[in-house]
Amino acid sequence: MTSSARLTPLPRDTLLELEPIFARFEKNTGTLPNNLLVMARRPSVLHARAARFDSLHETPLARPIRDLVFLMASVVSGCRY
Repeated sequence: MTSSARLTPLPRDTLLELEPIFARFEKNTGTLPNNLLVMARRPSVLHARAARFDSLHETPLARPIRDLVFLMASVVSGCRY
């Protein structure tokens, strides 16, 4: 049996400096995904994720196409979340 490492999401109220990023994602989807609270362990990773979100959000692409771009970027980078 193989074990899979799991990281517990950090408490949002302890990450006040990252709140603007969390608020943007929450405004977009209506919820804050736990993966962002895990990424907060490495703020540079969270900032990179937010930059990708911002760059695609500013395009004229329809939302379903943007969502597919996000999915493909995750798959290509090896993300399984």
